[in-house]
Amino acid sequence: MNDLTKELLEDYRLESRERIDRVEDGLLTLAGTAAAARQPLVLKIRLELHTLKGNSGMMGFDDLQAQAHELEDEIERLDLERPDLGPLLTGLDRMRARIEELAELGSQPEAGDADIDRITAKESGQSVRDSVRVPADKLDGLVDAVAETLIARNRLTSNVQLGLDLDAADDDYSTSSARTWSQVEEALHSLSKELEAIQEQTLRLRMIPLSTLFGKLKRIVHDEALKSGKEVRLSTAGGETTVDKALADFAGDALGHLVRNAVNHGIETPEQRQRSGKPSCGTIHLTAAVVSGMVEIDLLDDGAGIDHSALLRAARRKGLEVGDDEDLRSLVFQTGISTKARTDLSAGRGVGLAAVRDSAHLLGGSIELTSEKDTGTHFRLRLPTQASITRALLVRVDSERYALPVMPVIDTLALDGGSDGPTAAGQMDWRGRPLDLLDLGQSFGTSKSGRRQGYVVVVAAEGSERGLIVDEIEGIQQIVVKQLDRLVSGAKGISGSTILGDGRVVMILDAADLATLPLPVAQLS
Repeated sequence: MNDLTKELLEDYRLESRERIDRVEDGLLTLAGTAAAARQPLVLKIRLELHTLKGNSGMMGFDDLQAQAHELEDEIERLDLERPDLGPLLTGLDRMRARIEELAELGSQPEAGDADIDRITAKESGQSVRDSVRVPADKLDGLVDAVAETLIARNRLTSNVQLGLDLDAADDDYSTSSARTWSQVEEALHSLSKELEAIQEQTLRLRMIPLSTLFGKLKRIVHDEALKSGKEVRLSTAGGETTVDKALADFAGDALGHLVRNAVNHGIETPEQRQRSGKPSCGTIHLTAAVVSGMVEIDLLDDGAGIDHSALLRAARRKGLEVGDDEDLRSLVFQTGISTKARTDLSAGRGVGLAAVRDSAHLLGGSIELTSEKDTGTHFRLRLPTQASITRALLVRVDSERYALPVMPVIDTLALDGGSDGPTAAGQMDWRGRPLDLLDLGQSFGTSKSGRRQGYVVVVAAEGSERGLIVDEIEGIQQIVVKQLDRLVSGAKGISGSTILGDGRVVMILDAADLATLPLPVAQLS
């Protein structure tokens, strides 16, 4: 198969997948739309199927063309008063599988040529679109190259500043040297501006709208509700919110788990809901927005809420020592705790929520939870918009430097050791209320006692605030996030590493972890 044929096949696969997703989304939306307003949706679905049928025929895929035609006939026969979506959704799944099968055959140099040698070039009169498709691995490579360029820029900036400082301290420092350094500094400034523009444009290429996830979640809700004998609808808003593809992949997995939990654990059966005075159909609301530079995704259901007593019993069956007033969040995010008596293919087996929380932390995000009995449950997933490059506050504790992502930082203040300093209980007055303090030197074992001099960096995470005591605040810098090796990836309070301009590797602090770490016994120096 020649390169043109491979390119046409990949283009057909991607476009067909998008059209199938739109048909599926339209069908699932149809189920929750008033009968009188369903006809316009049906027309849109028919148009997508008709185009899909035409493209399949043009590519020479007679079986896919026939399948699309069958789906068109199913749409024609659809009862708009009581639409049965089962055969249509099954047909879409069959088309998806066949398209991916053809794409897999097409990627092999020897196998499968008989299935695809009917692909012909598109008619030369077809208009050229104003966009191109770029393979994800090539885009990832470009983003990685930009990240490495940023590291090199930071190192160059550090070395130029060092040269300026050394020459300024030299008694033989001449006017010509000053002029040369001035020109170097000016050129570096121009280079930095250009690199930042390239970085911004490159990272935008990997941003995708969250609406691409919403259709898949609607399908999950439909299938899970059907299996459990429940009536559930998913409403969405904020699908235009964009996020880095790597983060979108995680968000898709996390939200898939959360909506399954909502359907299987949260939403009651129609009979139970009617006895409670609720509509027989449960609702899951999914919204997304950018708030203070972070993507916030809220998932709320109007189900029974989380049974705190049942969670306590499940934790004790696991051998955990928990008190009656144990915080709901610490119970829900414990690995291995589940209130479901019987596991099935949809159950998380008690590990899903713990994995979601840990993965969110590694990506620089967090997950929060509130629940009210008989009213419902609310999860809030907060993620940075970018996965690999972020702005961080550089701090120094004892002889160590750390990078703290700026998103969770809400305040910084100086410690003077006086009445406004930390109390023996490890707290200080902040905005009229007590603030728990964590001395990073004590926490990481670089100092035995807490300090009264230095600075406090206030972070907000996991629904609470905490002050981190450090010796110095060095300023804000763009950093490249590096994942930790598996041997050290479980370190509490650490989410990754980065390389600074002087070539040294420093750890990236995990604000969500630090906000919930047990406070060391206060031993103030």
